[in-house]
Amino acid sequence: MSAISEAANVATTELSTPLDEVVDADGLVQLLSNGDETIRVTFQYQQYVVEAHGDGVVEVTDSGGGD
Repeated sequence: MSAISEAANVATTELSTPLDEVVDADGLVQLLSNGDETIRVTFQYQQYVVEAHGDGVVEVTDSGGGD
């Protein structure tokens, strides 16, 4: 969530939609924690495209759309 809040330039507590309503956060952590650094998971969160990598990198791109 911190990567998304940084991209949105707001505090994490100010994001209007909980991450759990968009993606299974526990499942995402489990998938990305399996030791395979080549895994990438991409999902849409509001107007942002989020790509989480197995090596811990999270990229957030503004897709230009609204909520």
